[in-house]
Order: sequence, then structure tokens, then C-alpha cells
Amino acid sequence: MTRLGIGFGWLAPLLVACSADNTGSVVFGIASEFRAGVDLDRLDIDIESSGSHTTQSLPLGTSKGQVSFPYDLPVGPLKNGAPVAVTLRGYALPETLILERKAATTIRGGVDLLYLVQLESKCRFAIPGSFGVEPCVTGTCIHGTCQDPYLPPEALSPYDPNWPNAIDDICKPAGATPAEVEVGLGQSDFQSAKDYALAQVEAGPQGGYHIWVSIRTKNLRRSGSQTEISATLPELNLTLDPLRVIFTLVPDEGGHCKLYGLRFQLALGLKEAVAPMLGKKLKLTGKVTDKDGASGTGERWVTLSSDLK
Repeated sequence: MTRLGIGFGWLAPLLVACSADNTGSVVFGIASEFRAGVDLDRLDIDIESSGSHTTQSLPLGTSKGQVSFPYDLPVGPLKNGAPVAVTLRGYALPETLILERKAATTIRGGVDLLYLVQLESKCRFAIPGSFGVEPCVTGTCIHGTCQDPYLPPEALSPYDPNWPNAIDDICKPAGATPAEVEVGLGQSDFQSAKDYALAQVEAGPQGGYHIWVSIRTKNLRRSGSQTEISATLPELNLTLDPLRVIFTLVPDEGGHCKLYGLRFQLALGLKEAVAPMLGKKLKLTGKVTDKDGASGTGERWVTLSSDLK
């Protein structure tokens, strides 16, 4: 989990335990149904409290120097009764505003509080070519409707650094077993596929060749799970380099969760590098391991297209 310290002295890089009853702090625990670096590329943060205002723009992703979900946004220590308001704006490249989420509370002296903030797919803005919600004129989008972002301190819990493991996980209900993984296709959504279904080979923007892979899971944690896609071409006696990512799963129907738009690379370089693979049978293996150590594996045979798109 990432912990952020932002701006002025009243925003601590590491949350400082309150030493006097007249000061307190709040941590905004940010979880997301959007994938850092895939669905969202940047998160802009505005924080207002006690007449102070600061902003910061954070790059999202899994590389060094980038922020991933879940993470902590600590504010404080501040005096008892100080108002705190946070606005989060998520962008997809180049400059497309995808969502806005607000949260507000009041500092309670002598305690560090936790305010859970979920960035929800139901609150994605309507942009050309997609469905979505309109920005809230007042309030903020929660569960797809405009609601009051303010929660009084008595409605919040004391801060616990293990909060991501304590909250309800829609992808892994308490006591749910066993872990399940289904491998499919699809760039913009999970597409269930039968064995030997056609997988279109595409030329990528940087000279490579790939197919779009998706997975569907059950009973594996939504955040922090590692997804590995590996593949073999028995007809060519060839094993391809695996794809490994840590992306937040997206809730799906029937208690499932999913990932889609996984670009599985077949070859680099000139067209001659991928030509022997066209029309061949490819065995895909998807393995998802969550931070509890639970793991699930699924397999799917596909037939690579005989042409390039």
C-alpha cells in the first residue's frame, strides 16, 4: 500500500500519532475499481483545511515513482474541530477527466481516523463513445448517485494500517473457497471463449504483435493480486515470455471479478517474426495469486488468426 504525504507542514509524510487531545488526524484510504496505469493514468488531489489549500498531481501505475491502489492519504495533525475536504480527479491520457470523488469530515482531537474512499466504475463520467454518469452539480458520486461527501467523525473508525484487508472484498467474500480463474479474450471487456476460438493477431504501436487476453476470477482479492499470463505454441515447440501485472480486478456478474485488455505479446520486430505463428494453436495459461497466498489457474486453447489487423 502506498502512503502519501502532500504539500504543507500540516500534511505529514507519515501520519504522526496525535500527542495531545486537542489535535487529531484523518487518513483517506483510497481503493479503486479502476486499474492504475490502465484505466486511470493520473490522479489530481485538492485538499482544503483550516484556510489552507494544496494540490498535487500523481502518476498512476506499477512502475517506480508511480502510485497504485490501495493507498493512504494522511492529513494532519490538525486542531480538534478543523474541517477537512478532499477532491480526487482521475484522468486517462492525454487529458480526459474520467471521474471526480469528494470526501469531507471534521478532525477529532486525540485520535487518528480512517475515511474509506472507493473510486467506483459506476461513477465513471460519460465520454464520447461510452456510457457513464454526468458530473454531480452538488455532492459527489457514490454508488452511481450524487450524495453528500461529508461524514462526521463519529461515523469513522480509528485508523488501522491493515484496513485494505478488513473491508468487505466483493471479489473474495469472507470464507469463500476455492479460487477460480477462467481465461478468455477481449480488449474492452471479458469475452468468454471456447477452446480453439479465433484470437485476432494485431500489430502494436511500437512494432510488436499481440492478442488481447482477459480473465475472470472468483474468490481472489480485488486489490494486490498478481496476474500471470503464459503461453506455448506446441506446433513450433515454442514457449513465449509471460506477462505479469498487478491490476485491481473489476467486479462482474455472478460474484465474479475480471480483468480485460491484457496485451499479450507474441513477437517483436518485423512481420517475419510473427509470421510462423499465424494460424497456429496457442495454449494460454492464466494464474492469479492474491496477497493472502490463495491462487487459481485456468487454461484456454486459442487459434491465432492467419492475418494481421
